[in-house]
Amino acid sequence: MNLLELIKEKLTGSEIEEISVFLGERPENISVALDKVLPTVFGVVILTTTDQNAGKVMDVLKDGGHTGEILDDLGDLFASPEKIQLLISVGTNIFNHFYGGKSQIVSDTIASLSDIRKTSASSLLGLVSPIVLGALGKVVESEGLGISGLKKLLQEQKESVLIAIPPILVNKLVSKEETGSKKPSKSKEKVKTESRETKSGSPMVWIFLLLLVLALGAGVVYMFKFREKGAPALPAEQLPLKDTTVFEKPDSTLSQPVKDSVLVPPNQLLQKSDSLQQAPKPGPSTGASISSEESATVLGEELNTSNNWIMLPKLSFDRGSAEVRYAGGLSDIVRYLRNTPSATITIAGGGQSADDNMGEYRAYALRELLIERGIPQRRIIIQAKIENSVDSKVTIKISR
Repeated sequence: MNLLELIKEKLTGSEIEEISVFLGERPENISVALDKVLPTVFGVVILTTTDQNAGKVMDVLKDGGHTGEILDDLGDLFASPEKIQLLISVGTNIFNHFYGGKSQIVSDTIASLSDIRKTSASSLLGLVSPIVLGALGKVVESEGLGISGLKKLLQEQKESVLIAIPPILVNKLVSKEETGSKKPSKSKEKVKTESRETKSGSPMVWIFLLLLVLALGAGVVYMFKFREKGAPALPAEQLPLKDTTVFEKPDSTLSQPVKDSVLVPPNQLLQKSDSLQQAPKPGPSTGASISSEESATVLGEELNTSNNWIMLPKLSFDRGSAEVRYAGGLSDIVRYLRNTPSATITIAGGGQSADDNMGEYRAYALRELLIERGIPQRRIIIQAKIENSVDSKVTIKISR
């Protein structure tokens, strides 16, 4: 069962026409925008539903009355501007409940991809949210699903939904989820800080401060007594005999020629500067390390010959995120796939990914980079399960 296609079948030409009139946009642009908004909203629900909060998602479906009737009443709802506005208002709250207060990033991106106004894209996110929950609620009620059944249903829809999301939006959705998962650590730090502040008020601390003040007071009294007596004069034989004008002597090194210096004519200097700018940066000097040129050669050979999982040690991500920090080795992969039109690439998370979800998100991030460089999406396969035997964050396998 593909719920995404089920919803698209309900949004026919007449419904799209009504929405375009309400928003003041071209029907063809609204159709393009809906193709992006639907999987995006569905993807947000899937990515933010965890084992810990699946029960709350079930409560939202039941308490909000999302039982699927809305799918059968879309024609009547969209025929009334008042009902459309009400649906947008309710749906905006739903989307913000799942995604948080940063929905503008998503709506701005959809607007630029669909050639519609940013306000129209924001309205579409709100309009679609109750429809997506209605489709989920209909399956939950008709099949009598519990929390575990809901989680299974979302996992079954995950692949088809994430593939339909525009690649440029995938990282934004994943980054939002990772950012939210880091909040509890801040509260722990706050508790530790408060506990340290509480400890600072203990009696031992006050006793220590009192002793410190007394010691400082004694030091001040001794200093004043010492000043009144005056500093003892040094015997004549102990007076320093060093010439105090030493700092006025000219620096003798200025009059001496610099050793190993070479005068370079201006034309040769310019040529040398140009060659330095064009020369590649040298790799590490240790014998155990591999230079970037050698690494690229090794990766190129593996792409041509290996049938196993290939490590991508030069591809790095931000810590705990699917944001690509350095896309090392990407040019070799793109070059190989362009030169070998029959080849397909499978991407999976490696042993350095914390879990299957993070590995899968990073695989989608690499897929996005490949698509941006002209590799067709049909030639890229995403494997949800990570390959623990490969010691890198992401790994690939070539099928010829």
